[in-house]
Amino acid sequence: MESPTFSSNGKVSIRQMSRMMFLELFGLGTLILPGPLAKICQTDGIFAILIAAAIWSGIVLWLCRKPCRESVDHNGKQGTSSMKFGRQLSAKIKATIQILVFALAAGFLFYLLVSLVERQLLDSNYLWIIVASILFAGGYGIMKGIESRARIYEILFWILLIPLAIILVIAMWNIHPDYWLPVFAIRPAWFLLGIAVCMAAFLPAVLCVLLRPSCAEPDQVGSVGAQMVWWAGVGCALVYLILLGIFQSDLLAVLKYPIISLMSVVQMPGNLMERLDAPMVTIWFFCLFALFHSLCYYCVEGIQKLFPMGKKIGRKVWIGMILILLSSLLLLLHGCGKKGPESAMYPLAIGIEENKDTRQMVVSYAIPASVAGGVGNTSSGEASDGAGDTGKGTSGSDSGNAGSGDSFRTVLAESLFAAEEKLAVESEKTLDLNHMKVFIISREMLLDKDQKEVLFSYFLENENMAWNTCLLFTEENVEDLFQDGVTGDTSMGFYVEELLKSREDKKEKSVFTVKDFMSLYQNKTETMLAPIVSLQNGQLAIAEYCVISRCGDRGTLSAQDAAYVNMLLNKQKTVSLVLEDDEYATLQDIRVERRIYEDESGNPKQEILVRGNLKLSADWLFDRSEKKQVLEEATAKVEARLNELVNFCKEENHADLTNSYLALSGYDRKLWKLYRDNPDAYEKKLKTTVEVKLKMLDT
Repeated sequence: MESPTFSSNGKVSIRQMSRMMFLELFGLGTLILPGPLAKICQTDGIFAILIAAAIWSGIVLWLCRKPCRESVDHNGKQGTSSMKFGRQLSAKIKATIQILVFALAAGFLFYLLVSLVERQLLDSNYLWIIVASILFAGGYGIMKGIESRARIYEILFWILLIPLAIILVIAMWNIHPDYWLPVFAIRPAWFLLGIAVCMAAFLPAVLCVLLRPSCAEPDQVGSVGAQMVWWAGVGCALVYLILLGIFQSDLLAVLKYPIISLMSVVQMPGNLMERLDAPMVTIWFFCLFALFHSLCYYCVEGIQKLFPMGKKIGRKVWIGMILILLSSLLLLLHGCGKKGPESAMYPLAIGIEENKDTRQMVVSYAIPASVAGGVGNTSSGEASDGAGDTGKGTSGSDSGNAGSGDSFRTVLAESLFAAEEKLAVESEKTLDLNHMKVFIISREMLLDKDQKEVLFSYFLENENMAWNTCLLFTEENVEDLFQDGVTGDTSMGFYVEELLKSREDKKEKSVFTVKDFMSLYQNKTETMLAPIVSLQNGQLAIAEYCVISRCGDRGTLSAQDAAYVNMLLNKQKTVSLVLEDDEYATLQDIRVERRIYEDESGNPKQEILVRGNLKLSADWLFDRSEKKQVLEEATAKVEARLNELVNFCKEENHADLTNSYLALSGYDRKLWKLYRDNPDAYEKKLKTTVEVKLKMLDT
């Protein structure tokens, strides 16, 4: 077989080189860089990325400043005359270093590839199948030559980037701009460390120097390579900005693969695709594989220089692949295999509460009967023996209601992970949470710091779970909600999701999700409203909302008051009003303007202006003067209620319903610096006034 540059002319075009280089840098940077960078630089990470990209662009230009010299051929001979002994020894040392460096780097990339496929697409039961497949693909690609690989990625370039661009544009609708603030707020030493981390992530840019001898236009490699480094940096910065605007810096810092987690949050319009993380992970697989392939190629090239074996390349390729496997072996040996997808069950709703007597977790599962695979509507025998007041039917037999749409199981265990294992043993099936719709959690868990940490750890560990899964709380026995008949003939997961997302008066982002809970727990900067579900006339219903401020339970609001508060949080489309004489009106086109400043006494003060249009249900029955009177009445009613709610929750529940601390740095940086380590003191001193200005909308 011919040498590894195998092609008709042994060269790649400058366009092929640029596209392959962009995918390599962009794929690695967006996958592994956001988490560590958020931990170090927080909101200033975007500037660190751009500075590192600019520095690397200059380095690439500098490295490629000299004309390309004739490379050593793959037989280990120089093109003009034989080397002297000293030069031969130097070449051997350089070749050894090249083998070690690229084998170790390729081993790390190999681990990332296997980990990505294992965690996002398959599971550890297929570990060695994944390993063998990637090794074979890598070795076969090297034997086919660099030009073949360049042509493949030239074709894949737009196939990969266009869908990604569409998804990122959709993700922008979930961005919270206040998450981008404050900027330039970290110490210079940390910022410099962030630049160093970004420089390390862009280290593969140096490969363009090694690629010069194989490029058809080697004199253009420097300028084009510098451009690709810069554009890859811009792409990484945009992705980081989107991730920061969705997760905020503290939560972003603890995620292993934030860009993959983003795909489990984004939802296509019209529910075209409910889960995007699995198909979109192929983008990063191909990007990482491009870089992995390049590293393998230069590792094999080093072996070719160190041990000239003629033109036959197959043996050297497999020596290189074995070295790469050995360098990543310690990282790959972990965990035990799971059962395959044919032996899985797919719950759509899970209920969680703590048994007060045993301090164990009582976990209820609602699994669609059509895919339950004979699990049955039962309660775990062990749960019935120790659950005390938390259990009802404990016989362990089928309930016999096939019309419920669900099969129910309740498990008592020491932890949520232990509950999964116990259910897997009893049912001989493993849980797959990829299709989860709803979590219903006992409200008492919000009052317990340890239990909140348990929930956070559970959600963080289950990274394959859709983070846009709806999350509700309840004041009732959770197990009572997981029984036949409470959702009619509809599966509980679909029923509750429709109950929350079908509200036309609320914006989509008003639905409280797993991601919201994670953000509240880790960032501790926001106030959100979470629905409280209860049984009313034997059916699930939502009549109240829980105020959660910095992941602490701060009281309850009625559904009408929650609509008022959602106006201030920019999560409400319309608000229904019942005025005097049972006149019905709708407040719509709601806009909120805010001003935060330091008053004369040095305390924070906030002025909020709510604008909107008022639409009467039967406006033709009112003349101009009557409409004016109704408008004044509605304005006064909304303004009075908003001020009452804001002041009451501040004084009684110690919660800022306006969520102003999150936006503080954008309005008054001096105040933010004063209270950044003590937001509670800020909320105690904050004085808020709400003014409402409405216009009559004539039809």
